[in-house]
Amino acid sequence: MPKTITIKGIGRATASPDTVVLSMSLASGAPEYEKAMDIAAEDIEKIKEALAKADFAADAVKTTNFDVQTVYESIKDPSGKKPKFFARHPARRLAACYL
Repeated sequence: MPKTITIKGIGRATASPDTVVLSMSLASGAPEYEKAMDIAAEDIEKIKEALAKADFAADAVKTTNFDVQTVYESIKDPSGKKPKFFARHPARRLAACYL
């Protein structure tokens, strides 16, 4: 014979949140790779400074995804359409956790 426990009743529980997780995306771009990366680095520092003012710890911001896309523009020339380099766009997804 299987043993069972049966519970009946009504309950209620409340608690204040103890964790905040912010997710955000940061994108920038420039024709030169180094310039695009410099802009992205400056932008991430600004985000970290803003989060620090909101009492987030310096190590609370983590990169969860990083990607650099090269954008080309199609142009017509006498031999037909050819892709022409336009810009590089670093994109970064971030998460910040506040305990």
